[in-house]
Amino acid sequence: MKNNATPQAIFSQLKSENAISSELLPTYLAKLKKVTKLKKGYYFFRKGTSCNAFVNTLRSGRQQPIKLTFNNTRTLAEFAKKISKQLQFSEQEFLKYLTDKNTAT
Repeated sequence: MKNNATPQAIFSQLKSENAISSELLPTYLAKLKKVTKLKKGYYFFRKGTSCNAFVNTLRSGRQQPIKLTFNNTRTLAEFAKKISKQLQFSEQEFLKYLTDKNTAT
């Protein structure tokens, strides 16, 4: 999900990727539940998940942990390149984060 994407935009994207069969019911439920923003992240849904459970999970932001694999990196630039391929940000964004003095050390 992109930052600050509306529920309707997310459901349209999921429909275009054939991840959901219809965007109408999730969009309606999101409006009914007054969902205006969804948290960016990795979500896992089993086949047959109810639309209500689907919208509630997105609304609450209950994300699944991800497995991140990397090896044989010598520099931060190499590390950023490998990690950016597995996550949803660019190599430059991650490298900037890693070298930021405000990032926890």
